[in-house]
Amino acid sequence: MSKLIHFKSDEELIKTARLFEGSMAQCEFCRLFWLKEHTLNKDGKELQPEEVFLVELCARNLSELYLNATQLRERGIILVSHTFCNYCMRHMLRKTAKENQRRRNHFDCFATAVGNCSQKDCRYYEICVVNKEGLEMWEKRMLKLKKGGVNKYV
Repeated sequence: MSKLIHFKSDEELIKTARLFEGSMAQCEFCRLFWLKEHTLNKDGKELQPEEVFLVELCARNLSELYLNATQLRERGIILVSHTFCNYCMRHMLRKTAKENQRRRNHFDCFATAVGNCSQKDCRYYEICVVNKEGLEMWEKRMLKLKKGGVNKYV
């Protein structure tokens, strides 16, 4: 059993996660979970604060399990959206974005800004600029995935 905060067991986590699986998203690359914006509960109503808390708790704990989509399905979690987090998107677009910047005679600065960037009108701004704490957490996550050999992309 994994060391989980606020859940007695992996089974309790999975059972709770099934209640809110449609409210979560997971990065295909680093396997991070998060609460989707504008999510509804199973009754079609906005999530209540206690439900938001539970979803965020599930997301944090599921992130620590590093499960992929197949492993989630095997546990009965099928409605989680799979996409890429901003950190992984930034990582994957680095080469292409820099080439595009050079081709357009712009400074090839993509993925160099942490915290702030003066180029607010840049087409890559939303993906490029990340906060330092989040980037450090992502780098640790990727290192763990790489060492564990659980991510085919790393």
